[in-house]
Order: sequence, then C-alpha cells, then structure tokens
Amino acid sequence: MRNSRRPLQGILENARPLATELDNRKAEVNNDIEQLGEDYLRLSALGSYGAFFNIYFCSVTIKINGPAGSDILLPIGGQPDPSKGRCAFAK
Repeated sequence: MRNSRRPLQGILENARPLATELDNRKAEVNNDIEQLGEDYLRLSALGSYGAFFNIYFCSVTIKINGPAGSDILLPIGGQPDPSKGRCAFAK
C-alpha cells in the first residue's frame, strides 16, 4: 500500500477539476442521468430483433486536430454512389 500512495495522490489531484466541475453542474448532471433510463428503454425497443442494430454508413469522415490547431479530415470508404442501394437519395 505504501508504494501505491504517491500515484494514487496524483490521480486524485488530477481528478479534482473534473469533480469540481461536476459538482458545480450537478443539477444538469442529475437531469441527464435521469433521462438515461428512458433513453435506454427506447434503444432496447429499437434492437428488439436481437442484440444488434443494422446501421449502414454511406460515407464517413473522421475529423482530427492537426498541428497548430488545423483540422484534418480523413474520408473513409470512398465516395458513396447516391444512385444505388441504401445510399440512394430519397425520392
């Protein structure tokens, strides 16, 4: 226990700003937590055919912070073909 005291103190000190912010906004945090129960019920109804969701991404772009605060956009999967399949525009 003696060897873990110093690292544990560092963890607690680093967590203090987060704990302070959560305490300052506790009404908002409590409201969000109370809403989670209803949200989980809605999600479970969506996945009622099994423990999965059928989700299709036609296009995905990941945005990361680059050097000097510039944004880097990484397209994944290529350009979707909007004339075919699930990625077709609704008519």
